[in-house]
Amino acid sequence: MHSHFTVTPEQNTPQKLELIEVADKSSTAVEQFSLIFHGPSDFLLPQKLYAAQHPKLGSMDLFLVPVGQTQDGYLYQVVFNRLKD
Repeated sequence: MHSHFTVTPEQNTPQKLELIEVADKSSTAVEQFSLIFHGPSDFLLPQKLYAAQHPKLGSMDLFLVPVGQTQDGYLYQVVFNRLKD
């Protein structure tokens, strides 16, 4: 955790997001986990798919959903689901 990702909204300045929480929500039938990111307070990213960059993981697409606000920024969630065999 506390890893940094960069997302670039269309025609805007790249935004740095900090990964602050990873939660395993798996069940017997589904592997599921969520990631919570913290972003700056001066720019709200609307819910949508973003191209993201990470220094070690490389490029990926993440569907970010704003889920809250703190005194110093916005919180976003990404959820991953996969059926178990």
